[in-house]
Amino acid sequence: MVDLRASVENGDFTRLESQTSAFKGAVYQQVLRYGSADELSAALERIQGEISTLSAQTAQSTGRITVSRSGIFSGQADGYESVLTPETLDSLTPSALDELENRAGEVDSSALGKLITDSKWYFVCPLTEEEAGRLSEGSTITARFSRDWSGEVDMTVERIGAPEEGRVAVILSSTRFLSQVTLLRRQTVELVFSQRAGIRVPAQAVRMEDGVTGVYVRVGAKAEFKPVSVLAQGEDYYLVEPVLPESATDTQEKKALRAGDPVIIASQEIWDGKVVD
Repeated sequence: MVDLRASVENGDFTRLESQTSAFKGAVYQQVLRYGSADELSAALERIQGEISTLSAQTAQSTGRITVSRSGIFSGQADGYESVLTPETLDSLTPSALDELENRAGEVDSSALGKLITDSKWYFVCPLTEEEAGRLSEGSTITARFSRDWSGEVDMTVERIGAPEEGRVAVILSSTRFLSQVTLLRRQTVELVFSQRAGIRVPAQAVRMEDGVTGVYVRVGAKAEFKPVSVLAQGEDYYLVEPVLPESATDTQEKKALRAGDPVIIASQEIWDGKVVD
């Protein structure tokens, strides 16, 4: 939070997306971790009970467990392992997802964990028909996770289900970041349908000088005008890219706007070369 605030106060928005995503993830984790005083007390009692159980187990003799297949072992089983399987994916509908979300999995008390035998994992989400209409099976979309785990994953659209009361169940898959998602179930995820790369600057920093769009940047003790092209506009910012001649020299490239340059947003009269405080 301190890093995010400092960046905003300094007008440095070069890492805003990653800082915001990390902050949102921290907020979700704090809510889940602490919640209300009653929830915290109950969680503490549950953890203490687990510690007592594990302490008692360490005093018992150990044994060997073998399996017929190799895979990745996860020490947590929540009862959904027999419900959410690759074979049941095609039958999942928005209403079925709602039902799953409202009931707890039946945990086998004898289960010591689970063995993951495939590197491919799936994410299922209900979308509106309009949102689902922007996807096509076999295409790729970026999924931005920001709850128990913060990260971006390029995922393949495996299946787009049939509409059900204006909603559609969409199945995405990936073979990356498996170790980070083995314990995830309900998650907060943003689907990035499109994105553009550029330098984010405050809206009041963009000016027009002699028909040229640009921003003033503090270089040493002076203001320097740097031409830019506006790519997109937000509520209080512009996404821009530096403008360079087709055969730009090294000097011209070095003088172009770069991420992290201290952009001037003061409203008083300013010109190229003006000494600024």
